[in-house]
Amino acid sequence: MTTTRTIASQETDARKKRADTGSCGACLQSRAKCSCGASKGSAAKSMPEAVASRGHDFSTVAIGAQRVRTGQPPIGPEARAAATTGAPEAGAPEAPQQGAERLQQSFPDLPGNPSACVVSAAMPHSRSGIKRTSTGDVFEDFEVRIEWKNDPGSDVQSYCASGCGEYHQFVKGYMKSGSNKDGSDLKDVGGTVFGGVKLDPGTFNEDGLDGKPKARYGHRDEKQTMNESFSPTREHGTLYVGKDSPGVFIGTFADFDLTFVGKLVDRCNGTETESDPWQVAYRGVIRP
Repeated sequence: MTTTRTIASQETDARKKRADTGSCGACLQSRAKCSCGASKGSAAKSMPEAVASRGHDFSTVAIGAQRVRTGQPPIGPEARAAATTGAPEAGAPEAPQQGAERLQQSFPDLPGNPSACVVSAAMPHSRSGIKRTSTGDVFEDFEVRIEWKNDPGSDVQSYCASGCGEYHQFVKGYMKSGSNKDGSDLKDVGGTVFGGVKLDPGTFNEDGLDGKPKARYGHRDEKQTMNESFSPTREHGTLYVGKDSPGVFIGTFADFDLTFVGKLVDRCNGTETESDPWQVAYRGVIRP
C-alpha cells in the first residue's frame, strides 16, 4: 500500500559496491591469520554476560524446527505498552546439510567446516517508544545489532566465519486505521510481509515490505532491500545493523498490535537461535 508503511521502513538505496581486496573470504581461504574486521569476543557457545542479561535463549535448533517457549500471559488492553509474549509458529523443518549446501553455493571461498560465531546480539538494540506526529503518523523506531567474528584458528577444518551468520526477522499481529476519533470505523491496513503473505494476528511470518514480496531482512546473498547494513561488506561483514519503523501512516485513529521475533541463523550448519519476542502496540488518536 502507498498510504501505509505497515511492517518495515521504506526501501533503501542499493548498497555501493566495495573493492574486495583483502577480503575475509580470501583471508580465510588462505588459512592466514587475519582479523577481517572482527572484534574480540567469544563464540556462540560462550556468550558475553551483557547478552545473557537481555534474556535471550542462544541454544541452537535446526532451521525451522519447533521450539516451545514459556511466555507471559496474553497481553490485554490494559498492558499494551512494550512487552513480550507469544510463541512462534514452527515451519517445515530443514535438514542442517541444506543450509551448508546453500552457503557453499553462495560463498565457495569458505573451505572446511565454518560456523557462525556470535560475539554479541541485541534484538532489539534500541527502541524509541511510540511516536506521534502532527502530519498523521504513529509508529515506533527500533534497531537490531548483531556481531560475529572471523577466526581461522589452528584447526584448518573448524573455524569461525562471519559469512555464515545471518539475521532474520519475523512478525505477527494486526494493523487497523479509521477516520473517526472514537475508532468506530476501523479497517484493516495490515498489508503483506515477505512473499506477499498477509500479516496474520496468530502466526509469525518473515518480515518484509508491503508491495515488495522479495524484500526481507538479513539474507547475505540477496540484494539489500531493507533499512539494514552488513559491515564492512554484505558477503563477509562482521557487524549487522537493521532498522524498522512499524506503524500506521494514514487516518485519524489507529489500532495496531505487532509482535516481532529475531533469529540468528548459522547457514553453514543449518541451525538458528531465537530471541525473546518484543511488541509494538498502540490504540488511539494518531495526531497528538
